[in-house]
Amino acid sequence: MQCRDQCRTQWWNEYVGLPFADKGRTREGCDCWGLVRLVLHEQFGIDLPSYTDDYTSTADNAGIAGAIDSNMAGWRIVPPGDAREGDVVLFRIGGLPLHVGVVIGDARYMLHVCKGIDACTEQYRAPRWLSRLEGVYRHEG
Repeated sequence: MQCRDQCRTQWWNEYVGLPFADKGRTREGCDCWGLVRLVLHEQFGIDLPSYTDDYTSTADNAGIAGAIDSNMAGWRIVPPGDAREGDVVLFRIGGLPLHVGVVIGDARYMLHVCKGIDACTEQYRAPRWLSRLEGVYRHEG
């Protein structure tokens, strides 16, 4: 997967600060999947389903986990050491697959958004996230 515009330096900065919005799918506001979907479309030319009909809100943990579990076709797990820009990191929260972010930069960081926190960059192997890391996934269509 190649980033559009030759992976211009720090392209992710244009997403930092986007507000969280429950079931959001635009620059006006996103939930974590909405941000992944927006970034992969705009930066990598990958169109992903919305899944907004699969869960009632970001508080619907069972709905979100079910949507993730039932829609893994087209995604391949890759070793964290082989991660690259545009891969998606999946995290378990409370034992369920509930949170995603986009791998950026030198593949040590992710771009993500959480309820109450605008889109930001963070090391996904930092202690806060490493114990929750379910895997790194690459979209293969």
